[in-house]
Amino acid sequence: MSLANVGLGPAAIRSSSVVLDWKVIGPFGKPSIDEVRARMTGRRPSASTFTDGAFDFNNYLLSLEEFDKVNDQEFAALINERLRIELVYDSLYGGEAFTVS
Repeated sequence: MSLANVGLGPAAIRSSSVVLDWKVIGPFGKPSIDEVRARMTGRRPSASTFTDGAFDFNNYLLSLEEFDKVNDQEFAALINERLRIELVYDSLYGGEAFTVS
């Protein structure tokens, strides 16, 4: 799972939230992602986090070094069914409050 700014200019992340199994965990930061990872019984993914106010974050948010369809079904279910990350962001000019999840 990656995040990339593909717009014409920089984007500023105003706020974020992590939702796991329909429950809000908190903003997309280390404590929230560590809680998500702690609930996994199989391999735990690597994670990159940011704080609200970050500009132009382009990175993998959660990743496994090598994904195996058979052995990493828990990770696939996490990404496809259980986890939602919502971001509110502005352009360089500010004030738009675009939302993506």
